[in-house]
Amino acid sequence: MGGRRSTGEGSLRRVAGRDLYQYRWTEWVDQEAVRRVAYARKRALAVTELRRATMRAAAGRVGADSTAPLRVVAARWESRAGVAQRLAPSTVKAYAGVLHRHVLPVIGDMPLREVRPSQVVDVLVIMDRAGLGAASQDHALQALRAVYRMAAADDPWLANPAAGVPAPRRVLTPKVVPTRGQVRAMLAGAPDPRTKALVAILAYTGMRIGEALSLRWSDWPQTGEGRLQIRATKTRRPRAVPVPAKLARHLRTWRRAQAAQQLAAPRWADEDWILASDVGTHWEVHNARARFNRLADGHPRRGLPAICPGATPHSLRHCAATILLEEGVPMRVVADLLGHSSTRVTEDVYAHVSTRLSAQAATVLNQAL
Repeated sequence: MGGRRSTGEGSLRRVAGRDLYQYRWTEWVDQEAVRRVAYARKRALAVTELRRATMRAAAGRVGADSTAPLRVVAARWESRAGVAQRLAPSTVKAYAGVLHRHVLPVIGDMPLREVRPSQVVDVLVIMDRAGLGAASQDHALQALRAVYRMAAADDPWLANPAAGVPAPRRVLTPKVVPTRGQVRAMLAGAPDPRTKALVAILAYTGMRIGEALSLRWSDWPQTGEGRLQIRATKTRRPRAVPVPAKLARHLRTWRRAQAAQQLAAPRWADEDWILASDVGTHWEVHNARARFNRLADGHPRRGLPAICPGATPHSLRHCAATILLEEGVPMRVVADLLGHSSTRVTEDVYAHVSTRLSAQAATVLNQAL
């Protein structure tokens, strides 16, 4: 069945003794002809997939090769995941990081289709022995699953070895939500103007730290307090947040300090970041987190007392949302400010606040009627 096809169209045949169809085509990879093979249970599906593959190959768009080493396919995934899987740049960067540090050194040289679930477990065991927690291990699993999902688009019969591996069980720890007084103490005790600006942005807007570090001065048209345009969002949907008067004062103070820092620096990359590094480049998130953690947890050697032990930059997001809900701001408005896709997300994350407010509402009705 199927017979020969003309050059460039690939070939199609039924596998002897089985209700299975094999289709083949050729792609040029790094100026070398590579023969691809895939299978389908229905002839019509095989014809459709073969046509897609040959059209893609004719256009020079090379597909994933399940016989290639995992590290080769992972590199291809990294360059395409933002478009192919609609992943946020921060997510791609996080997944790529865990792949390069922990997954590829163990199984990166294995052909993609030869990796087995037991070998994925080996990766997690090695990570566990190195003291890496459940969150890091889960990131490794999610990253592997994403790589295999992309490859499966070109080879539907490719098994995903990470799909059947259960996620490591996380030990749930209660959220640390700073009080209003603790936030004010952080602003007062920040050891430098940039850290103070970081705390102010997070506290007054409820942004994620990645969103805050991606802000440029051009995102804040300074007409009065104005609004901050957040372009690098987790959901890939830009949003704008209002700038309260106190935050505007903090930003203007920081801008003057940053201008003086720029004049004194031997070199400066003028990239317009609001929270720029010491040389004007993008402030890396791990450096910003470390600076914040020293402020929250204290640093005895530097004479910094603990203000809110265990707090992270994300804790200020929780604090902002909690205050808004406690002050009666509608859930829909809070969800829009935080960049949640729906109020259901906000309700799930801040259920403790909703429960408390419901109890207060009951008390009000009890007293009023």
